[in-house]
Amino acid sequence: MYINSNYMEENRVTGLLSPSEIIGIFQKDYSETLGREKVKRYLLENLLMKLHALDSSEALFHLKMVGEVSALLSRKYGFSEDKVKKIEFYAKIHDLGKIGIPGKILNKPGKLTADEFEVVKEHTEIGYHLINKFGFSKMGENIIRYHHEKWNGNGYRGLVQKEIPIEARIVSIADVYDALRMKRTYKEPFSHEKAVEIIREGRGQDFDPELVDVFLKCHQEIKVMYNTKFN
Repeated sequence: MYINSNYMEENRVTGLLSPSEIIGIFQKDYSETLGREKVKRYLLENLLMKLHALDSSEALFHLKMVGEVSALLSRKYGFSEDKVKKIEFYAKIHDLGKIGIPGKILNKPGKLTADEFEVVKEHTEIGYHLINKFGFSKMGENIIRYHHEKWNGNGYRGLVQKEIPIEARIVSIADVYDALRMKRTYKEPFSHEKAVEIIREGRGQDFDPELVDVFLKCHQEIKVMYNTKFN
């Protein structure tokens, strides 16, 4: 497992399951009593509760909003409603791997050092290995593992353009937009207009240009969505 060695000690107080315990439960045969899908849901809920306890009070709100924005972009792109729902579900757990990152790094009130950033980058691999053990779909693996890839190849793993799965490219835009809009321990929130400007500037560099065009056509709907949530 790709779980940081400091994880257990830092999070013992939460009273929730550790990643190792969760994997152990999942690998046991509970299908006759609970059913595999119920076990999956239970384990994911437990993991997200632990992420909430480990990260900050904004963590679950971030996951929810990334899911909703990803769903809107997917729908505008022309995907079927079934695929939209799947992308929304996996977008809401895209940061699952952060349960393996020390809280003192996640909540650091300032810029991360180069070494700390390398630790944070591990969350995509941690999340990928967890969801792979769960037996979820390839779409889920792609979103969790590749949502930090960039169109120009300067992302975590250096995938370029359409080497990056389309669902991960969608979630990447939603993730950045929400991160810009949210207040963090190290920054104040950006306005909708500033966030849109940054994403527009990233067209063909950080983001799929076609998807940025989709985003720009519906960004006012996203603004209304956020205003509704915050007010």
